[in-house]
Amino acid sequence: MAQSLVNENQSSKANFIRVSSKTSAMRVKEYLIQQYDSQHPSLVISIAGSALERGLKSKLFRIFQQNLLKVARTTNTWIITDGMNTNITKFIGEIVRTNPNPSRLIHLIGIVNWQSLSDTNQFNVHGDNVYYKIAKNNQKTDSFLESNHTQFIFIDDGQQHQIGSELRFRTCFERAISMPPFSHQSPSNIINEKNSSQLQSVLIPVVLLVVEGDLGTVEQVHEAVIRNNIPVVLLEGTGKCCDLFAKVYHLYNEYHQDSKKSHKKKNDDQVLQIGQDEYIKNRIRQKVQIMLNDVNSMSSSSLIEENLTVTTKDYFELIYECIVTHKIFLNFVDFKRRNQDEPDIDLAILQAILIVTSSDISSKNIIEQKQEQLHLAMEWNRVDIVKNFIMKNEQDWKTIDLNDLFEKALIQNRIDFVQLFLDHDFQLEDFFKNTNKLLMLYKNENHSLKDDSIDPLRAIYTEIIQPLVGDSFDVNAVLSPDEISHNEQFYSVDTSYSHYITRHSKKHTYVKLSNRNSTRSKVFVSSVNTHIDVNKELFLWSVLTGKQAFALLFWTRGKNKICAALIATLLYKTKARKDKDARYNDMADEFQNLAVEILEKFYRTNPFTCTKAIIREIAEF
Repeated sequence: MAQSLVNENQSSKANFIRVSSKTSAMRVKEYLIQQYDSQHPSLVISIAGSALERGLKSKLFRIFQQNLLKVARTTNTWIITDGMNTNITKFIGEIVRTNPNPSRLIHLIGIVNWQSLSDTNQFNVHGDNVYYKIAKNNQKTDSFLESNHTQFIFIDDGQQHQIGSELRFRTCFERAISMPPFSHQSPSNIINEKNSSQLQSVLIPVVLLVVEGDLGTVEQVHEAVIRNNIPVVLLEGTGKCCDLFAKVYHLYNEYHQDSKKSHKKKNDDQVLQIGQDEYIKNRIRQKVQIMLNDVNSMSSSSLIEENLTVTTKDYFELIYECIVTHKIFLNFVDFKRRNQDEPDIDLAILQAILIVTSSDISSKNIIEQKQEQLHLAMEWNRVDIVKNFIMKNEQDWKTIDLNDLFEKALIQNRIDFVQLFLDHDFQLEDFFKNTNKLLMLYKNENHSLKDDSIDPLRAIYTEIIQPLVGDSFDVNAVLSPDEISHNEQFYSVDTSYSHYITRHSKKHTYVKLSNRNSTRSKVFVSSVNTHIDVNKELFLWSVLTGKQAFALLFWTRGKNKICAALIATLLYKTKARKDKDARYNDMADEFQNLAVEILEKFYRTNPFTCTKAIIREIAEF
């Protein structure tokens, strides 16, 4: 059972669990999903490395912090750290503390080696809460928790001063998160797997973000790239691990490019090419040997200070393997002080994931890959990535099924995505042929309808719209007026008014009748298939659900703009009065002003026609 950790000034609270490194990482992941109200993350950022405190105060690192906060706020993000009160982890923790929107919780998860944690006696309490304090007279070698985390996972193998168990578990945990399919279970606790239920497969992208780091970080990068197929973003210019990787990466590209230019060999030179590859590898090793020795020396000194075992590994070999076999998984952001351009960390993180999905060598075809990328971009709310990275040519828009994405964009209030899809000729009429789609939009906004099984559109008009407009609104006249016969090519029109007949014809037909005293008249309209005016219905849905941006979008696409604007004004003012919400009055004023603006321009152009246009019946409303 999880307990809560409360820091000494009670300004923050975190849940924690204590498990063995052999505990199933998949079960821990599913447990966290349950703790977070069954909401799976749309992105997981794992932070690795270290940094000097003075470096973290620079302008570039402040931009980095803002970019990371931007990603975390626009997506349901988990950020994973070592959980300790080190410079880089405290720096990441500030993102949670300075989050301007507390209602959008940022999940900061620390995976901590229990045996390396100082003063663990504080945890020996009865009850749900542990009041955690950092000793004021602590020693340099003492290790304490960072106070802004929202969750801690303590890895306890019972071995004093044995580092590495938390890193092994973290590797497994990140693999469990990123491994499709995502099998969401609902265990009552970590140990109990009964009553689990299999739900929809969900892709959860994971990216490793590296700041400076040491030789241990080289191993983390190697594990992420080689074993877990997780993309890595390294901040080049922050030192040590990041700069070592960047140096080898750039030299590898440079030497192989030179080799291709100077040795355009035939197929029988394969043996010579193998020798050339080995020559390039040795040449790069020599070039970075001094840098590698410096990083090795600093890392070894740190381990000796902490009484930990110094391991002997060929770290150059680990770096080189990553570059040769998984080069596409390595991404670099230039953090050199001489670079005046502000680094776009959030874009680098998202592009790193998209590049990997683009290079997926599984059975997915290009269309499936692009659909997956579109879903990710929508989760991140980055329409710029769709335009500049995913859908770069018009042919893409013609070959990919956007139906699910369009519906998702409506539900998630992604106005930019809806506008983009419509700009590329998304077929609204085809999508809403089944009016149950429209009904589901209302139900998703918590509108409960009693009688919707036979005629969903009638249920919407009768149970939602009419109570707001009043008895003067005739549902029958709108949906199946007496003047209109579904089976005849002649529609009767009341000659007392001018009419627009739009609901049952694809073309906008204006009926202008001047004899006010005549009884009835017949107007011929070409026979077409019955269909709904989708822009009008989505406009009404937008108004009734308070989605002003969508209401304005579909209003601009619709017909009878003056009438539609006045209908919106009426509905909003009624909702403002019923719900006691002044925001609806502001929305009403915006549409009322639009109606007045159109009428003024119309009147200046043609006063007589404008006057007549004001007094008319609009059949579709």
